[in-house]
Parts: sequence; structure tokens; C-alpha cells
Amino acid sequence: MRKYMSIFNSSHEKLIEFINRYYARRGWRIISIVKSNGDFWATLELETEKNND
Repeated sequence: MRKYMSIFNSSHEKLIEFINRYYARRGWRIISIVKSNGDFWATLELETEKNND
């Protein structure tokens, strides 16, 4: 199963730094980064184990 999230920051450099500090270490990976309305938006993906319920 996969989980997705989006986060944003007005600085591309600070966005990457934030992702590397808080999300990359936990297994999240960047799917895309786009600029919209003056902010940079990153979409992240996390691969999780299948739930066998």
C-alpha cells in the first residue's frame, strides 16, 4: 500500500532541506515538485506493508 502527502514552502531550497530532515529518513520519497502561486509544492510517497485484514 502507498501513502501520499503534499507539503509546500516558498523556498525551493528550504523545501528540499525540510523533506530531507523530516521525511526522507522515514522512507518518504519525492514524486514531484511544482511551483504554483509563488510556492513550491512537493508530492511525497511512502511504501507501506500490505495490510492482510
